[in-house]
Amino acid sequence: MLLEMVNKLVTPNVVSWNAAFSSCEKGEHWGEALRLLQEVVNQLLTPDVVSWNTAISASEKSDQWEGAVGWLQDMVNQLLTPNVVSGSAAISACEKGEQWEGVLGLLQDMVNHWATPNVVSCTSAISACEKGEQWEEAFGLLLEMMNQLLTPNVVSWNAAISACENSAQWEGALGLLQEMVNHLLTPDVVGWNAAMSACEKGAPWVAALGWMFEMVIQLLSPTMVSWNAEISTCEESEQWDGARGLLQEMMHHLLAPNVVSWNAAISAREKGEQWEGASGWLHEMVNQLLTLDVVSWNAAISSCEKGKQWEGAFGLLLEMVNQL
Repeated sequence: MLLEMVNKLVTPNVVSWNAAFSSCEKGEHWGEALRLLQEVVNQLLTPDVVSWNTAISASEKSDQWEGAVGWLQDMVNQLLTPNVVSGSAAISACEKGEQWEGVLGLLQDMVNHWATPNVVSCTSAISACEKGEQWEEAFGLLLEMMNQLLTPNVVSWNAAISACENSAQWEGALGLLQEMVNHLLTPDVVGWNAAMSACEKGAPWVAALGWMFEMVIQLLSPTMVSWNAEISTCEESEQWDGARGLLQEMMHHLLAPNVVSWNAAISAREKGEQWEGASGWLHEMVNQLLTLDVVSWNAAISSCEKGKQWEGAFGLLLEMVNQL
């Protein structure tokens, strides 16, 4: 229709172009939306805030963070004041591009010059810090949200917890999980899994196990990620008996342990110098028709070595060679 207007010598105005931009964007034809905006500039028309917002959003959705920032800067150069939509779209684009420093810069520009950030822009910023393993920045942004009377949603909390997980900050992850509950928000499986994975990297196994059972009490079904993280926590803490109990609980919940589960459990046996149990679990993996990897064999062989069972170690080595 827009081309028909041009062909009939009816000059489209900014409203016409904006409707075309929006249609392309909503139809996920982001490249066409950007091409149309360039055509507006070529026609010496002045795009308004809606035009620029559509271009920034289209760049964000097509994973072009540099383009989004460029359009935002062009908007400022045209003496137009970006609004919260402009800023949020540009921040989201940089978050997708894993540009956490750029995100923080844009957020500060919003606060100083443009508009008050909303939950969407702040959550995108926290997520960018998570991807950049900047747990302190993520934590600070979450606190700043609450100081500004913005209510973080489940996604905001999950991103902050994941940031702690990525940086092996298990105390921070569990603290945020507790704070989430204190703020009357129910953590979902994503948040729990991130916290459990953080525990795997250093938390006392008893504390981690307590949170695992709390997850069950909340009527959430732990996933394979949850269980494996807990078994790995037991492995790191050399709690082979806890690992055994978790394997049994997995099967009780009708979830078959995978190779990662068994490997962590065998490694826990190995660290606890339980060579017979380690070998037994190795053969249980075979009975479950699982494909053993080098981690499985090495842990079982190492447990025999620690138990001074050279014949057992040699026998497992032969089995390993025959499996190749």
